[in-house]
Amino acid sequence: MLKILQSRLGLIAITVCAYSGIFALEVLTSDEPMSLARLALELLELALLSSAIIGLAHLMGMVRRETDKRRQLLDRLNEARSESAEWRNKAQAHLNGLMVSINDQCDLWELTPAEREVSFLMLKGLSHKEIALLRNTHESTVRQQARSIYSKSGLDSRRSFCAYFLDDLLPSHQDDLSQDRKIVDIRGRKA
Repeated sequence: MLKILQSRLGLIAITVCAYSGIFALEVLTSDEPMSLARLALELLELALLSSAIIGLAHLMGMVRRETDKRRQLLDRLNEARSESAEWRNKAQAHLNGLMVSINDQCDLWELTPAEREVSFLMLKGLSHKEIALLRNTHESTVRQQARSIYSKSGLDSRRSFCAYFLDDLLPSHQDDLSQDRKIVDIRGRKA
């Protein structure tokens, strides 16, 4: 801030000196005597010129500061975009690995292509009705395919089927709770 003030004062001094020099030359080379009105007019011109130069210097400083802020924001935005792309790539690699594991497990269970598709849609959280609409089939067909999936996998329900794949992806209750808190099950009873 002090540097800005010093530069502005420097501009004012240069302007005053230059204008005073021009004014002195004009007075010395003029054949007419200097009237009070003309002197006042010359001083007013000097004040206006000085104000314009100060205003211009101030605007230039503001533009420079805003340009620097914009550059910093763009740098931060590019950094965030880069981090986001890196995170997406890592996440995609994990998702691809999960898809391979789910496919391998479906192979072990000997699921048909239709059952495999239904299993993926169930894992995505779609209802039997939504799966039927998506696959252009009857809801009863999807229910039968789901029963076949449960039978081949040895699991007894949709919840068990989904938990089979997703349970290890989420932290256990023990990991989330601090030692001084009691574990409470879904129905509100203490475990």
